[in-house]
Amino acid sequence: MKSILHMMLIFNTLTRRLEELKPRDGRRLKLFVCGPTVYDYIHIGNARTFVFFDAAVKYLRYRGYSVFYLQNITDLDDKIIKRGKETSTEPSVLARNFFEAYVTDMARVHADAVSYYAFATDFIREIASQVRRLLRMGAAYVAEDGVYFDVTCFKDYGKLSGQKLDQVMHMVRHEMSASKRNPEDFALWKFTRSSEEGWDYKWGRGRPGWHVEDTAITEEMLGETYDIHGAGSDLIFPHHEGEIAIMRTLSGRTKLARYWIHTGMLNISNKKMAKSEGNMIYLREAVDKYGGSNLRLFFLGAGYRSELIFDESTVHEAGQNLGKIQSLFDRLKQRDSFGLSSIDVAAYRKDMIKAIDKDFDFRSGIMILLDFVSRINTLLKELSHEACEECIDFLLEADSFLGILNPSSGHEKFDDIIDAILEIRNMLRSRREFEISDKIRSMLTEAGVEIEDTGGSVTWRLRQ
Repeated sequence: MKSILHMMLIFNTLTRRLEELKPRDGRRLKLFVCGPTVYDYIHIGNARTFVFFDAAVKYLRYRGYSVFYLQNITDLDDKIIKRGKETSTEPSVLARNFFEAYVTDMARVHADAVSYYAFATDFIREIASQVRRLLRMGAAYVAEDGVYFDVTCFKDYGKLSGQKLDQVMHMVRHEMSASKRNPEDFALWKFTRSSEEGWDYKWGRGRPGWHVEDTAITEEMLGETYDIHGAGSDLIFPHHEGEIAIMRTLSGRTKLARYWIHTGMLNISNKKMAKSEGNMIYLREAVDKYGGSNLRLFFLGAGYRSELIFDESTVHEAGQNLGKIQSLFDRLKQRDSFGLSSIDVAAYRKDMIKAIDKDFDFRSGIMILLDFVSRINTLLKELSHEACEECIDFLLEADSFLGILNPSSGHEKFDDIIDAILEIRNMLRSRREFEISDKIRSMLTEAGVEIEDTGGSVTWRLRQ
């Protein structure tokens, strides 16, 4: 876009207040978001977080920032090993398959802003370096079952979550090894048998603990401290507390990240979504039922820090709002006669930016966009050709980060080819030849064509 009109504000979990965004390096931003552990398909709770950060990064780029968006992929842990044994699949193969499914599923909600995916197993040397240095500093120790970080060596442990060290024992993950010095200590390196996945180092054969994966990746790729760290609020403790303890101990700096951004939980009918509750909804299932653009607008239509309740009526409402925006866009594109009237598009643009600049308030931005749609619908027949073009440009600007529109390719023959391919895919689906039809979807997705199966209809869009 366009010049910066005023400051951007971000709610910083660490300080619990709104702060002006001030990158460490001019207009360049380094952002790290905790990615998935790839042992299963992602669910809509994961998707809420990843869609928000996708939109936030695209908005920052729209506002003129150069953003390097790094996301880690945990591709070896207890869950992956367990799932591999259950399915007789090598952990590395299982992880790669679910990673590819993750990227495909996120593309269906038009989330593709990540600059680099960092696989934990590609950073074993960097992880080992951190373990070695922490042992040398006396902040870590070797126990019977692994190498642990001694949290008593880090006085600010618990600061991000607002807990004091003597208050966090009840929140500690189940790592209650009898050989640990303190119940709160966490594993940096888990010892494994020779027959299990692992790497040999002088402290013992094993594999990384959870927290050190991320600090090793970010130290290598972003430095000892960087601009923004983000994830869902469920990772504040113990994961992010562990990251802070490791990296600040190693660096001696006062911060790991300048700003911490956390999304709220997504619940089903006021219950936490979990397999134990029997209410888990995978993203791919939700997209098949509701459509990717509808889900994306639903996610972005609520304050990102608030709890979000998933129910069909709210998703349906998002779909109705999307229909209004799409309908106006299509009508503007199809106009062949014009009036003489103009419209102050710049005022709507300014209001939208002002709203979203306050802690990524996409909800208010969307409300302003809907108000714009209503206004243009009443004036459409009177608008000049120039005014219509301004309106189209504004809608496309908003869509550069909202990611909900289905703009025409502008090439009728190309459109006809895609429609023909999708007709063949529908025939295959009707014959229950899902393997081939899914392969067609994957190939189209890789080519930048996003497909949405909603009810009995199929729509498509070109990825922007």
